[in-house]
Amino acid sequence: MIGCGGNSTSKDKVEAAVCDSDAVCIAVQPTFESMPLIVAEESGIFDSCGIKVNLRLLNSQADCDMAVASGSADGMITDVVRGTFWENENKKKLNFATYTNTHFMLVSSKKARVKELSQMTDKLIAVTRNSVTDVLADSAIQRAGKTPEEMFKVQINNQEIRLNMLLENKMDAAFLQHPYAAEAIAKGGSVLMHGGKSCSGVVAFNTSVAQKDIDVILKAYDEACDTLNKNGIAHYAPVIEKYMRKDIREWKKEIGKIKFRHSQPVSEDVRKKAGQWLENN
Repeated sequence: MIGCGGNSTSKDKVEAAVCDSDAVCIAVQPTFESMPLIVAEESGIFDSCGIKVNLRLLNSQADCDMAVASGSADGMITDVVRGTFWENENKKKLNFATYTNTHFMLVSSKKARVKELSQMTDKLIAVTRNSVTDVLADSAIQRAGKTPEEMFKVQINNQEIRLNMLLENKMDAAFLQHPYAAEAIAKGGSVLMHGGKSCSGVVAFNTSVAQKDIDVILKAYDEACDTLNKNGIAHYAPVIEKYMRKDIREWKKEIGKIKFRHSQPVSEDVRKKAGQWLENN
């Protein structure tokens, strides 16, 4: 079967971009967590800091995992649990360079008519297995006073697919980040739980990436955070539409005011806890 395509969208072009061999290639996801890196790229901050960085936009943590494992990316947006899982699977170490501004929310479907965690008996929760959303789902089950046989975790890696399944009532609840969470809430979903700082999102690099290059990337990351905080997330609606195909101007109320934190070293204790959770699950 042969088909002819028309003009590709901006996001298609971003996804199709091939990383230069002399640049540090970072796999990012279409969520607000990636915004400091995206703004650093789009605003020329990486160039002004004297480093060449290419961003490779992928749809899920699993896609980022494969990109780093295959060598088509040098680093990625992930979380401590998923990054540790990657290390175990690939028998390699990662350099967890900084925490990110991750914020997952457990949002219920409007049609499920669930407003509280206690109402989640015999309901489905969309997560990424062996990731922080898997850990947060365990916490949600515990908070609800349920058992894993009463609240079911379902692996849906792509947040766009999670959102669509939620809106179509094929999933009762899902862990989402903005802008997906904002759209779900705007369309009648209820926030059952906030992940907050416990999400432990990180930017992780292959150990082959020089520390001096990572230090420059983090300098640009911090400058981008300052720019985001100064201008506000709404200022970057065109950039968000380019990378995420979402018009956030429709959901200002649901998004609210967001502050982006500077880069921070990843605690060894957090890494150990992630490893312990994986061993027990």
